[in-house]
Amino acid sequence: MELVFLAKGSRFDNRDELCRDLSLEISQTSDETLLVKAKALWGTSCLERMTGDFAFVLYDKSEERFFCARDSLGIKPLYYTLQDNHYHFSGDLELLFEKSGMKKNPNNRAIRSLLEHGVIDYMDTMYEGVFRLPPGCWMVIEKNDKRITRYWHPETIAINYGITQYEAVERFRELFEQAIHSRIDDYETTAFELSGGLDSSAIVSSLCFRKKRQPLNIYSMRFGDLSCDEGEYIDSMASKYDILPKFLHIDQTDYSKDYDMAFSYKVNPHWPLLVTFTLMFPAVHQMKCDGIATIITGQGGDHVMAGSPYTLTQLFKQMRFLRLAYELRHIENRKAVVKRYLLAPFINKRTKYYIKKLLGSDVETPRQKKRSFRSIVEKHPHLPNAFALDLERVSGPVQAMMMDAAAFHVIEKYFGVEYRHPFFDVKLVEFMLSLPPEFKFGRGRTKNLLRLAMKGILPDKIRTRQDKAEFSSVLQQQIDAIDLPPLLDDPLIVRTGWIDKEKIDVLYGKYSNRRISPAETVTFWRYINVEYWYRRTFAPDKFSA
Repeated sequence: MELVFLAKGSRFDNRDELCRDLSLEISQTSDETLLVKAKALWGTSCLERMTGDFAFVLYDKSEERFFCARDSLGIKPLYYTLQDNHYHFSGDLELLFEKSGMKKNPNNRAIRSLLEHGVIDYMDTMYEGVFRLPPGCWMVIEKNDKRITRYWHPETIAINYGITQYEAVERFRELFEQAIHSRIDDYETTAFELSGGLDSSAIVSSLCFRKKRQPLNIYSMRFGDLSCDEGEYIDSMASKYDILPKFLHIDQTDYSKDYDMAFSYKVNPHWPLLVTFTLMFPAVHQMKCDGIATIITGQGGDHVMAGSPYTLTQLFKQMRFLRLAYELRHIENRKAVVKRYLLAPFINKRTKYYIKKLLGSDVETPRQKKRSFRSIVEKHPHLPNAFALDLERVSGPVQAMMMDAAAFHVIEKYFGVEYRHPFFDVKLVEFMLSLPPEFKFGRGRTKNLLRLAMKGILPDKIRTRQDKAEFSSVLQQQIDAIDLPPLLDDPLIVRTGWIDKEKIDVLYGKYSNRRISPAETVTFWRYINVEYWYRRTFAPDKFSA
């Protein structure tokens, strides 16, 4: 058995333990040898023993069999294609095209799904015949017979109603610190993002609290007069721990010159840009100039820690009315919350449709739109509401696409840095899924457990804040820098039949009149980028950078 591919930056958090179990010398064993030995001894169950961020392909020459796997949360990518009866694998789409020599063709199903739903199937890419291995899965290819099996089953995690809140807080702190420290190789070449939000601030404050003498390379984005600037919260961190973040003035970025669309797609040519990831480019450029090799982010806090108002639904089902009344007292928009989380979950879709129709609301037919993807949650419809939403956040197709299409990996390649995300530590994720829902959503607020765990560690100004930064103003800066008429007056994505022109025109009009909501701005940005990406990739004669 030989190693065909190991994703750059792959790491095994329990490497020492694996080496001991395999009777290997820890300091003299490479990750490649570790993988080969683990697969040879334990077979596919080796993945149940491994924790970390990884993607790899092993080849058994005697059996002519490929064995491929990807970490539980999909932190490392794995792409593959079949050309002339030969499989090709890579963690980078550009390299995959170079190795395979295949011609690029648009994936009609994926493009239509992205435009309509904002997400694509776990296995799809934007190219026909090029696939992703889904997170938490292994794949065996034997004589061109392909079999994909999921080895991570978070839907089977049982909620531990016997744990106390105090025990949960203590265990979270332990796992959180382990997740942070396991992702730091060298403090001198590691940068820590500090946005002023709960998640990144929790990481930095935990380190400052436990290692007060250890200097940290802290970087903070500042947005000037834009509404998303969080300077007051960053200042509270600087004051509490006597730190001096390096400020990156993102509001001064000229998106028509330094980091325009042409540059963005030079860095990230194979996925349409989504949401606000363009603003990462100038920040990472500065970090790289400063000698940074690893960036620790707060990415994942919203997915892992948030909890959900569906906690109220669970309390109602369990007839825990005293606790339910306590929670409702802490909620401001009580009437709306009662309608959505205490009435709506008990009404079927068809009944909801007729109620809305009776009230004169704009409604779609109760028949579900045809989609190309199904999440774990959709395959297990009887999961508790709050648990199902938490599960969807870390295992759904949106999460899988975010990790692959959000420019993390291409930025790593272009700038020569590596992103690491402590909140996406699989042990931490599994622990959070196992907690009673009211531990995560309590007192009418999200991330309740994180707030409790950070008491005395995180400045109260951050720990008790209820709002969070909203970046539609940054998106507007980027959209304003684009010459839209040549792009959207006659869109190719309309000519192909992937989307109706009316949908684009409605948002175009709202945007032009500055009467567009943040959510609509995100959708409009997606339409712009799918059109731009498609022209650049498949219709260069109609493309202008």
